[in-house]
Amino acid sequence: MTAVAFVAAIVQSQLQMRNTPDQIWPYPLIDWTWALAGFGGMLGIAVSMCLLRLGVFTTSFADYEEYLQEGETLCEYPHARREMGRELLFLLPIGICFVVGWMVGYEKGMPSLLVQGLAGSILGYIVGGGLVWAIRIIGTLCFGREAMGLGDVHLLAGVGAIVGWWDPILIFFIAPFSGLLWAAVSAILEKIGKKHREIPYGPHLAVATLLVVFLRPGIQWAWNIAMPGVSQPTSEKIQTSVLGVDLTYGEKEGSIPITPHVVGCDKARQDVSLVCGFTVL
Repeated sequence: MTAVAFVAAIVQSQLQMRNTPDQIWPYPLIDWTWALAGFGGMLGIAVSMCLLRLGVFTTSFADYEEYLQEGETLCEYPHARREMGRELLFLLPIGICFVVGWMVGYEKGMPSLLVQGLAGSILGYIVGGGLVWAIRIIGTLCFGREAMGLGDVHLLAGVGAIVGWWDPILIFFIAPFSGLLWAAVSAILEKIGKKHREIPYGPHLAVATLLVVFLRPGIQWAWNIAMPGVSQPTSEKIQTSVLGVDLTYGEKEGSIPITPHVVGCDKARQDVSLVCGFTVL
């Protein structure tokens, strides 16, 4: 999903955009400041992955199965807080490269559409994954047990790569309402003696993503009530006017042949005046 998003951002920036009078980019475009921050963050991910492959970094919860009892799929892992140190160490190069990229690109203007599109997708990937990973680390440190799975991190990161950097923030704050609704339904089912099954957080992120993508007017209406006068950076107009809508990608040209019949000098002047007057109009 992430790879398709990156490729699509590159391809879309190269497409001809003269078929419609208003061309909308699907997510907010960014300047060099955030573009280089996104590229820096992706470089940091590559560095951390290399260090992980080389054995400098170690994976978290590597000894989880040792604490599993026979027949169990989940256990009360006693060292969850310790494992967050490993994950913070993995995130350190990402954070450093992100900040360095932001500083290098600070107020350098606007890059080309190709760079803006790809960097916006990368920034969405980092923001989406970073939000869930931050909650995972904070929740685990507070409660002493794994708060959220890394699968949720990958899921919202991939979604962010497709929808840009802003929508993952909306999705992140809408998903808990889906979880609360499911908890309420589960409580009712339990009261009437029906069996119910707890589900992980990923489906709630998926529900919130569908709401943000397909119910944009409703989301905008709720936003206007909660944040009056504050606009959402949901999309970007990259083309607001064209010479004419022409599916042949060419300018429409028309001509009217005028053949002067010269009878004398005065008549010739009149014909010339008519032609010049027509041209000016």
